Amino acid sequence: MKGSSFLVRAFWVGVATCFGALVATAGEQVSSVDRGTEIARAAEQSHSGFGSISAEGLMTLRDPNGHENERRFDSHVLDDPEGYNRSLIEFVTPAEVKGVKLLTHGVADGQDNQWIFLKSLGRVKRISGASSSNSFLGSEFSYEDLSSPKVEKFSFRWINDEACPNSSDVPSLLVCDVIERTPLDEYSGYSKSVVWIDRTLLLTHQIDFYDKQGRHIKTLDVHRHEKVDEVLWRVRDATMTNLLTQRSTQMNWSGFDLSQNYSLRDFDPRRLGR
Repeated sequence: MKGSSFLVRAFWVGVATCFGALVATAGEQVSSVDRGTEIARAAEQSHSGFGSISAEGLMTLRDPNGHENERRFDSHVLDDPEGYNRSLIEFVTPAEVKGVKLLTHGVADGQDNQWIFLKSLGRVKRISGASSSNSFLGSEFSYEDLSSPKVEKFSFRWINDEACPNSSDVPSLLVCDVIERTPLDEYSGYSKSVVWIDRTLLLTHQIDFYDKQGRHIKTLDVHRHEKVDEVLWRVRDATMTNLLTQRSTQMNWSGFDLSQNYSLRDFDPRRLGR
């Protein structure tokens, strides 16, 4: 009986130990989820609700042999405190893309509404569903990449912290939180992305994108940020590299102007063809 009693006690001690380990592991998982979500939300709130801003842009497409194709565009954004997020990109050169416009209406907890106006065809096309993962005008950016990355569209998990990559324009030795971001949209072209956000300014420095098979297929390197009118940080120079094809697309923004006074009417899809 004594031997039997010992075995019973040993069994329950083992069960308690395993249960305690499971609870501890679950606690760590919840903590990493909460921490990742809190960091992502803080970064979003820090750089949104600024009102209206415009900028001039340069898109440079590079093939594996180093050949370049440059396109210039104008960018217009409305992001007001009431939660409206609208953006409009309009190409001005060269001739083959002049007049092409991409309009995005940010949606907090679903797929953004996007329209593209193709001047050569004289019509507006709605981008929806799986089409959002398609390449935007042959670049390494998809339509999804150019949509609004609202926190409600993802689940998050904090991974670790480490030195920030690509931080030449901000204080050296910055520490970044590394966060895994999983899209909730079934039509997303990605299974997840990994984001580096610095702790000092809450700026994004790098994003690694993974396809549905779990392959690391693209990396966005943010080379430079700019503080506009001493109130708002914006990305100034970033490159999206396709790791499968070795093609890349660099985006540069300049001439930021916070004095614009856009309204929702300026981002009406019915005005795209005018």
